[in-house]
Amino acid sequence: MTDTGQADVFNYTTVFLPEPGGGFTIFVPALPEVCGTGTTLREAQESAREAIVLALEVRREMGDPFPSDTTEVPVQSMAVYLPKA
Repeated sequence: MTDTGQADVFNYTTVFLPEPGGGFTIFVPALPEVCGTGTTLREAQESAREAIVLALEVRREMGDPFPSDTTEVPVQSMAVYLPKA
């Protein structure tokens, strides 16, 4: 968190998953309640910012702590076996 005088700045790792039909799905690992979509990357980024702010405002109102960011987002390729039909 950074204090800019009038607002605190929080940084959260955000995952922008490209969708096969176009657009992006958004996930924020440190804030599991945050998810969203966007038609373009720019729209998805703005949607993510709005959702993160909303999640933090709700946490503040409820007296819940703000989580630390997590930069450890495991991504790996997995082999799976599907029986033949």
